[in-house]
This record gives sequence, structure tokens and C-alpha cells, in this order.
Amino acid sequence: MMLLDGCFVIEFLRRLSGKVLYDNDDPIPNMDWMRYPIRCDMMLLENQLPCFVVSKLYDMTKNDLDEPFAELARSSFSMMLPISPPTSRYSSGIDGQKVKHLLHLMHMISYPLSEVTRSNTNSDEPAYDQMGSVLELQEAGVKFKMIVTSRVSNDVSLLDVKFYNGLMEIPCIEVSDSAETIFRNLIAFEQHSLDMDPKLFSAFHWFMDQLISSENDVKLLRSRGIIKNLLGDDKAVSDIFNKLCERVILTTQSLLYFSQVRQKVNIHCETPWNQMKAKLKHDYFNTPWAGVSTIAAIVLLILTFLQTFAALKSPSTWFK
Repeated sequence: MMLLDGCFVIEFLRRLSGKVLYDNDDPIPNMDWMRYPIRCDMMLLENQLPCFVVSKLYDMTKNDLDEPFAELARSSFSMMLPISPPTSRYSSGIDGQKVKHLLHLMHMISYPLSEVTRSNTNSDEPAYDQMGSVLELQEAGVKFKMIVTSRVSNDVSLLDVKFYNGLMEIPCIEVSDSAETIFRNLIAFEQHSLDMDPKLFSAFHWFMDQLISSENDVKLLRSRGIIKNLLGDDKAVSDIFNKLCERVILTTQSLLYFSQVRQKVNIHCETPWNQMKAKLKHDYFNTPWAGVSTIAAIVLLILTFLQTFAALKSPSTWFK
């Protein structure tokens, strides 16, 4: 059965790549709606085949000009990732000997080729340091921006969340029908891999779960280009991020990722001036009409003061 499944995977990927001719009555290449669900099923953790088995079958049937199996699979599945893989993974090739299965391959290409840096870690920070939601942070003066990438070269990965001078930069996340399937199975793969630490997908989604608590948070991130919502429903996107990390265990090393970002955000929000701005915005400018009413009251107060002051200074009142 494993051999039969392996042969199907190889032929399916060859047809997706367009490098193999197929019959007009072949249902899979001629029915576009079938390709996407099949690729989603091939990303399920329970459907994974050992890569060395599929690679051996592929090597037995390929010619000298064909690319390695890992490259064929990468080109067929990388477009499904909600965050575009760094281009360094495209140009340098993939060591097929290290790939366990297709889901592991998708996990590998999600990060830069170079060793993952610790620029977003701080070993002195408490592990479960909490952070406010997007709207709460916005009230405290935090601004959000999508990390802009070049069409030619993109070395941005999900690790590249940055915070400086009150500005948080986050890479673009495309949420489509398959996003939850991809996210959940990549997290499940990390959770079941005892030799994988830190668990970076789990850490990233725990971070996003703190940022997103309602559809209003998604709406703001969408307006900044950070979330590309292909579902059409902000509530659905919010539910996805809020449910992904249920019953997920994060190791100490995993929690250290994004810890420096959380620490900087909390320091920014705890600054007295920023707290005053947040309270003022929450109490008096939480809606457009509340803001207009507050400004009108301030203007009326100023005009009343000026009128009183002018009356006191008027010469006609001196002799009364």
C-alpha cells in the first residue's frame, strides 16, 4: 500500500509541474478543483509517507535532467504556505537526505537557510510574559506595519517580527481555506517531534494568539496589509488563530522566541505617558462621536473661559 501511495504522489507532482504529458481523460490534471484538496490531504500529518521511500521510487523512474524529488515537491507545495518562504530556500537547493516527509519539507522551507538567529530572544525574560491584543496596543500608541518584501528577493520569514519606536512590523499572512489545515498540521508535527526544539511554528502562533482576540483585531491587521483574508470573514480568521494553540505545549526554548518583542511592547505600554494616552483614547475617543463630543466640550469650555476673561477685562465693567 505504501508503494502504491508513493507512486501516486510522484505522478501527481509530475503532472502538477507540467513536465509530464497526460491523457485527456486523466481526471486529476483536467479538474482544477481536485488539485487543491489533494494537496491539502497530502499535508495531513497522518497521511505522511517516509520521504526516503518516495525518493527511491522517484529515482528509479527519473532521467538525468529531472530535478531531485525534494525540489519537485517544494515547487508544488510552497505556494500553499500562508507565509511566503524565503527565497534563499529556492536558490540553494534542499538536502533531500534530511527530509522526513512532505510536511517536514514545508516546515524546512519556511525559515531562512542560515541558522535561526536569537535576535528575538531574551533568556532573562519570564517565559509566559503576556501581551495585549492589537486594539489594546493601538490604544497605547502602538502602530502596525506589514514588512515590505521585494518581488526579486524575499528573505523574510515568520521569525521576522520586529518592534521599535512604537512600531510593530509583521510579515504578511495569507489566510485561505487551507490555512488552518497547513497551520494545524505543522504545529502537530512540531508537537510530535521530540528532536525538534525550538518549536517555531507553535511559538509564532502563540504570539499571534495574544495579538488577536476578536474580529476587530483581524480587521485592523487586514487594513495594514498584515493579514490577507481570503475567507471574507474576519471572525473566521480570529477563530482560527484562537484555536490553533489549544492544548499546545511550548518548551522553554520555544517561548524564548519573540520574547524580546513582547518585552519591548510591554515596556512601551507601561510608560506613564503611553498609559495616559491609552486611557484618554479609551474613555473619550473610543468612537468617532465620542471624540467629536469631547472636542466640542473642550472648545465650549475654552470659549466660555475667553468670554469670562473678556468680560472681566472690559472697561465698561470697571465703574459698575
